[in-house]
Amino acid sequence: MVLEISHKLKGASFAALDTDEKTFKKVRGAVKPVLFGQTVAHGIGTGMNPELAEKAAIADKARMAKLVAGYDLVILIGALGGGVASGAGPVLAE
Repeated sequence: MVLEISHKLKGASFAALDTDEKTFKKVRGAVKPVLFGQTVAHGIGTGMNPELAEKAAIADKARMAKLVAGYDLVILIGALGGGVASGAGPVLAE
């Protein structure tokens, strides 16, 4: 699956967040790739381990807060089943 968004919404920004840098080969268009949890996952993902994904998100919580600072609305979409959205999603939502 390729994530592609054409930037037709004025004032909207899009970001794809993951712990696996290979994911960003599939990101196209106006989507900003954001690799997080490098100190925990080392850029190779969390291996479908929600607990590890949660630790990765906690490690970069301050950086994620800066990413969304100043926006009126933030929508998180997560594909459940791989561990990142299950583990990191609640931390990112905070």
